[in-house]
Amino acid sequence: MKWNLFQKIFLAVAVVAVTGGILAMEYARPASAWRGTVEASAEKQSNSKTDLELAQKIRQSIYADKSLSIAAQNVTVVTQDGKVTLRGAVRSEAEKESLLDKVNHVAGGANVASDIQVVPGR
Repeated sequence: MKWNLFQKIFLAVAVVAVTGGILAMEYARPASAWRGTVEASAEKQSNSKTDLELAQKIRQSIYADKSLSIAAQNVTVVTQDGKVTLRGAVRSEAEKESLLDKVNHVAGGANVASDIQVVPGR
């Protein structure tokens, strides 16, 4: 079967549209859906002294790094029973990794869950 230019373009557009839709659905799900855990939000922040102190140490570590964008400095940090969940957006994958390194250093890697999205130009 010989394909004309219109058919090739139509097929390429259809593939991109379907692939983009699948990716959009996957990235629209919160990280809790990927991990099967309860989604953390500011309302779920524990008021225990240890959790509040841990959240404060994490925020201080993030704010101290002036190389992070305002968006990265404004991620939501929720601590509950010693577990930390980060939610928000950063400008690049490198910034996300830098942020996670800081939080892992303060809280311990096994205790950190990330719902950080990379949104270039944010």
